Amino acid sequence: MNTSLKSSTATHVRTDKHGWSIFNDTNKTGIVRLGTCLTIDGNTTPVDYEPGEQLDEGILLVGHDARRWLDVRTTIVPVPGRDAWCIQHTLVNTTGGRTITVSDIETRQLADGDGIKLGEGKDWDVRYCHSDNLRIERLPHCQMDLPYVRPLPEAPRTLGQGEDQPFPGLYLTRRDYARGIVLAALGQDKTFQSYTVQRAPAPGDSVLSTFSVHHELPLCRGYRLGPGDDLELDGMYVQILEDTHPEDAFEDYLDYLSSICSFRGPRTTMLDEAFYCSWNYGRFSDQYEDNLLATARFMAGEMPNITYFLVDAGYTRGCGGQWGGTQNNFNDQFYPDPAEAVNLERFPRGMKGFADDIRSLGLKPGIWWSPMCRLDTSLFAEHPEWFLYTVDGELYTIGGEKGYLDLSIEEVRDFVNKVLSVVLRDWSMEALKMDFWSQQFEDRDIRLAGDNWTALDSRKFLFDTIRKYLPDNGVFMTCVATGMGNPFLATHADTFRNTIDIGAGAWDEQIHACYWALPVLGKAGRRTYLHNNDSVGVNLDCPDNENFFRLTWCWITMGIQEVGGFLEKLPRNYVDAMRVFTDNCDRGYRCLCPDEKAWRGEPLPEVLYVDYPKESRTFKGGVRKHVALFNWGDEARLVGAVNQRLELQGETKVRDVWTGEEKTFGADGVYEVLPARTAKLYAVEAAKERR
Repeated sequence: MNTSLKSSTATHVRTDKHGWSIFNDTNKTGIVRLGTCLTIDGNTTPVDYEPGEQLDEGILLVGHDARRWLDVRTTIVPVPGRDAWCIQHTLVNTTGGRTITVSDIETRQLADGDGIKLGEGKDWDVRYCHSDNLRIERLPHCQMDLPYVRPLPEAPRTLGQGEDQPFPGLYLTRRDYARGIVLAALGQDKTFQSYTVQRAPAPGDSVLSTFSVHHELPLCRGYRLGPGDDLELDGMYVQILEDTHPEDAFEDYLDYLSSICSFRGPRTTMLDEAFYCSWNYGRFSDQYEDNLLATARFMAGEMPNITYFLVDAGYTRGCGGQWGGTQNNFNDQFYPDPAEAVNLERFPRGMKGFADDIRSLGLKPGIWWSPMCRLDTSLFAEHPEWFLYTVDGELYTIGGEKGYLDLSIEEVRDFVNKVLSVVLRDWSMEALKMDFWSQQFEDRDIRLAGDNWTALDSRKFLFDTIRKYLPDNGVFMTCVATGMGNPFLATHADTFRNTIDIGAGAWDEQIHACYWALPVLGKAGRRTYLHNNDSVGVNLDCPDNENFFRLTWCWITMGIQEVGGFLEKLPRNYVDAMRVFTDNCDRGYRCLCPDEKAWRGEPLPEVLYVDYPKESRTFKGGVRKHVALFNWGDEARLVGAVNQRLELQGETKVRDVWTGEEKTFGADGVYEVLPARTAKLYAVEAAKERR
């Protein structure tokens, strides 16, 4: 065993011919011997490493597959100031005269006793946390799973291969959170990282009998390396933690990412400007120039901090006529000439004229668009070869009716570029909501036609093209499938939808829309990008308590302030509430959950809070903290948390945000009996708490 590198703590990096280890000798936590395994030309082979070479800031291992066709150069570098490490693999074709094809790449534990170790304890004491624990893409409708913090699975489970932009990190921890390990991706230029875990069948040194990190070349037919060619995989972040709750486990990782990536979150206009979207709360496909402008005029006069007005699906020629109804809102409507896609009966002046009208009111225009395509259209009839196909050569479809274009094909990229140049540049839009987009990059049944082209190349082309035609400060929102907080989209996107559609805002829709939010609440924000709960609005068929529940949820969770519905038709009390909501737009701070039941059971928190830094607009306005209480049930109940979990001390004077009523929280904590389906939102003064 070659001990090559030691951090400032008791953590060592050790290497041998089979792989590398990162282990803290004091708390007996870390990784013992992970190695690389490759599939080359259809044959799977492990890598044998040479002894590690000391570098100025790390070590370098050089490994070879069994036939010496390929070098694997693995660099391990410490992250300054943290008990954390970056692991980077580069593959180099060393055959001298032969092209080889790489398909599968894994970093995995090699033998019994190797793998993840979390100090001393019982096997049943280990928990794992991944965004897949709360989210399943399951047709015909999205389904939730639970809990977020759960025991290790008895059978192998692969995490991070859904269609929901999963958060690219895994946290393994003890039940009491005393010991933990974070494994996460450092980029998504060429590879997705996913994880397979399985509980050890009996107590032992390693908590897992199966553990592997998959470095996927997504949707690629096989990556070909000519003689001397190399392929740099996206790096992996490993951190050893002590006494760290899952809510905080990825904090150092996200801080490190924000130091090496240029994300939209720190500079998006959505931090302090609100956004109108013309879909939910009774409007839906009722998209007509005259009724949209009526709402826009009302907003301009009554809600001045709503600065964006986005027209949703329903503006294309297929809506209300050609090809049978309102489902024809997709990319196929822009073929062959994108400029002729608009339904002029609904928008007589076209989308450029509509955008000019919106801008004349002092608002910034935006638009909905989707890369999905219907198959009963001339686009598919004339160019079936442009579409995505599966690994078996079958047309890839959603429900048999819709598909996607293959962006690895040059002619397809030319067409999509032409569409987006019209939709964004020619129509002078300043915001884009892109819907129904992620399956084409994340469904593992697909195989792209292009040589050495991965789904991440396709995604980068699409996102680059959108950014090319938006203004520098324009807003780019990714929409359903429900996003679970992948930070690497934030290089281009300002915000992601972390929920399905809120629809009309009925109670069942509210419940369903909140089930997946918990793990992203503290992760998304000013470091990466903001999440989006879908729009806030009012359902006049629902009682006040349910409508204010929705307002409270969307306030406290710190996503963008999106508003929807026929605002001009609302009673005065709701207009005033919307004004309170939008006038106090200061978004993207961490939303924290002290309700442990939500982490370990049904993920509907009873208590959430936000602390504001002294330099924030909210703190300067006299509020240093917001606390929200929720009763999700159908009966009255006591909800709350002790002061220690809320970072409060003594009695605390608070104000109800919606009513202005003042009250005092007790010296022990925040507790209140709430009626069924009721939420409360309290502001804590910036001055020192009363004792």
